[in-house]
Amino acid sequence: MSLKRCSVLVVIALCLAVVGFAQNTSFHSRHVVVVMEENRSISIASEYMPYLKSLAQQYSQGMQVYSDSHGSWLAYGELTSGLAPSNGEADNDICSGDGCSQSLGIDNLVRHFAAQGISWRGYFQGLPQTGYLGYQYGMYVRRHNPFAFYSDVTNNAAEQQNIVPLETNLLPDIEGNRLANFTWISPDLDHDAHEGTDDQDALAAADAYLQTFVPQLLQSPPFQPGGDGVLVVTFDEGELAGDNACGGNSDPNNCGGHIWQVVIGPQVKRGYQSNTHYKQANQLRMFCDLLALNSCPGDGANAPSMSEFFPAGVNVSSPTQGETTPSPVNVVASGTGASGTVSRLELWIDGQKIGNYPDAAMNATVTLANGTHSLTVVEVDSTGAYFKSTPVNFTVAQGMAGGSANCAAPGSPGANICSPSVGQTVTSPARFIAAGAGASGEVSLLELWVDGTKIGNYPGAGMNASVTLSVGPHAATVVEVDSQMHYVKSSPVNFTVAQSGGTGLCPAPGSAGAVLCAPVAGAAVSSPVQFAGVGTGASGSVNHLELWIDGNKIGNYAGNAMATQVPLAGGTHAATLVEVDSQARYVKSSPLNFTVNNCSPGQDRTVAICSVQANESTGSPLPIVACARDDEHPITGMVAYANSKVVAQSSNSTLNASVPLSPGQYQLVIRAWDTTGYYFSSQQNVTVK
Repeated sequence: MSLKRCSVLVVIALCLAVVGFAQNTSFHSRHVVVVMEENRSISIASEYMPYLKSLAQQYSQGMQVYSDSHGSWLAYGELTSGLAPSNGEADNDICSGDGCSQSLGIDNLVRHFAAQGISWRGYFQGLPQTGYLGYQYGMYVRRHNPFAFYSDVTNNAAEQQNIVPLETNLLPDIEGNRLANFTWISPDLDHDAHEGTDDQDALAAADAYLQTFVPQLLQSPPFQPGGDGVLVVTFDEGELAGDNACGGNSDPNNCGGHIWQVVIGPQVKRGYQSNTHYKQANQLRMFCDLLALNSCPGDGANAPSMSEFFPAGVNVSSPTQGETTPSPVNVVASGTGASGTVSRLELWIDGQKIGNYPDAAMNATVTLANGTHSLTVVEVDSTGAYFKSTPVNFTVAQGMAGGSANCAAPGSPGANICSPSVGQTVTSPARFIAAGAGASGEVSLLELWVDGTKIGNYPGAGMNASVTLSVGPHAATVVEVDSQMHYVKSSPVNFTVAQSGGTGLCPAPGSAGAVLCAPVAGAAVSSPVQFAGVGTGASGSVNHLELWIDGNKIGNYAGNAMATQVPLAGGTHAATLVEVDSQARYVKSSPLNFTVNNCSPGQDRTVAICSVQANESTGSPLPIVACARDDEHPITGMVAYANSKVVAQSSNSTLNASVPLSPGQYQLVIRAWDTTGYYFSSQQNVTVK
């Protein structure tokens, strides 16, 4: 999909998608995953793959899908280049089922991905190293790797980095929410139904192998409710002996048999069976349409797609449910009309109509104030029927538009830091507010650097971020990067953390006394515990603050603000902050009660579940205590899932909840997100009695 830049109107910058060829489905996905199995017809595969069959019955399956040819690479090539085989050969006999005798310069998906900024990655079980293009290694064979034959890959070292060993990359990428827009997965010969003592043995091995990564994939954000993930599991060809069907006829030279296709995802029709006749060119076209490509290679360009697997209605792929995002907010959505023709999409935010978007796809940028918002997209088809999307609730917290009243953009290219100001003393977390102006007038992002370390990227011309910093002096710089990749640094801003109170994050009391801003009263936190507080003296001059925990004095802190970390044992505690002024008069804060959950992740970017042990049996409500650690970026939230259903969440690095659950077995998954959108998780199986 190409994007046409549009001018900013009031506070809304709109970009309308321009479709370069007639797409057959209006549903689009940024997370398409294809798993290739081998050499089994639908009748046999559906009998001996109970796990895949359970998914097929739950989601959608194609019952009349046919391979173009017997010969592995011919099917793989058709699915990625639209190179239709004939009589067991392709491209003037250069290619056969075993691969190609030379590098191919034909059109293919990789070429289209590069032209349109679509990321891709292929995971191959048994591959000895990233970028390996050899013929065979153990149970890995090159003929099951379509990308290894295209000149776009063989002549490009950067593209070769997208061919990776499955064992060391797939699960980390799934669990780290790092999957590309298009993902190809090829198990090795022992796990793709190719090998085995008989059909049952081969298919049982393939079915078991799917269960080593598909459950994790379906628990990842793109495959959660409201996500746009699409998983396609299919076969290259039917049984080698006896299945030469094309659908309606049989030709041993030009028909590869009756194969199974299973389509899975939160936006896929449930319990659906298609009896429409399809071939592999149709599957390729489905990939192109899902990814919103403006063209499709080979015979995929003219093949009807498989839009029937996706229901009429609206899919909002950005922002995601519960997401915390900077402003301006990128809204991406697509609709499928009941009649197959979409007239327009309407964007509504917080009950207000933002605008109309012609056709079936929209990509808009909307400037919104910090806080929580609710978004709905309405699809209106050519008959006048309309469908509303499920409301998407999200939070704007990490950015704002440059040039606002809060922070004016500089008059020349560069960045302006509005908070903190030069020489200011603040408490932690420190609030950073900045705006940028590009040399071309278009700012792609702002980068925040503190003490020579990059903190994060903030899309658009404005940023509003909170960063936890240690007590002491610091220097901040914001780098403006425009659409031409030109960058200009702001002047350094030197400031101090926690040597002065009265900031918006921890306001000093209006009368003589002290207040503790962290931890929050009643919170469950991990050790060491972060304390922050400020005081106001009766004479207007505070000499020092004293922190007391459980009746014991922890320390004195000069000035009218403090921030410190204190190691504490698990259990409940009470903290008090005492303000002592220059006349030796003191005033105590109200006691602050909190709980230390004795929960401490051992490594960077990990989640610790501390309330229940693996395979533990417990009563209801289920106690959930967890904490997360990220040494590079602040944690913005945690979510607890019980059997894929959200049951608890928090907006920081700790989670403490009691969740009523019916008796039964549950897979408890706790995920944490940092300010960059990176996510990581931990899981345990528990039984509720």
